[in-house]
Amino acid sequence: MILAIIGGILLGLFEPVTAQKTKILSDLFIRMIKMVIAPLIFLTVILGIAGLQDLKKAGRIGIKAILYFEIITTLALIIGLVVVNIVKPGEGIDTRTLQLNAEEISKYTGKGSESFIYKIIPTNIISPFVEGEILQVLFLAILTGFALAVLKDSTKSVLEIFEAASKIVFRIVSYIMYFAPLGAFGAMAYTVGQFGTDYLVLL
Repeated sequence: MILAIIGGILLGLFEPVTAQKTKILSDLFIRMIKMVIAPLIFLTVILGIAGLQDLKKAGRIGIKAILYFEIITTLALIIGLVVVNIVKPGEGIDTRTLQLNAEEISKYTGKGSESFIYKIIPTNIISPFVEGEILQVLFLAILTGFALAVLKDSTKSVLEIFEAASKIVFRIVSYIMYFAPLGAFGAMAYTVGQFGTDYLVLL
């Protein structure tokens, strides 16, 4: 990864035109990561809940998981706020020179039209995976996991299918990670080739 980043910087410095074409490498890597996130979460949560013999224990684990998530997220936000105010990454960048996609930005800046709870529940079983709605995938996985845990022996064959599918997805993830250096190389080469080393220092 370090060698790939250094190589990307060097290509951006000496061959900026060629370097700008390497953005496709980082884009493809990110798309591959996005491809496996939903099935990875879905299968892991299902197997975690269905594997518990005591559903009360599952409830206690769920509460602990939520508390852990809230505490760690709060700490991460605090660290992020402290660091960003000290280091000030991106300060001095002229955003007018960046080729920003207004449509993409609007996804993050626009106000949500639906409540948080309402958005968790999918309209159908397939849509969370197609649209990449991770919270909906999680909700669906929890329901499926509890259903499998309650039905137990009668759904053993289904659970075995999920276990096999989980192994396949984890194997795919291991294959994708081999492309991580290429993704880092492409992102770094494009950044330096497009915006120069000044922007790299600012970032």
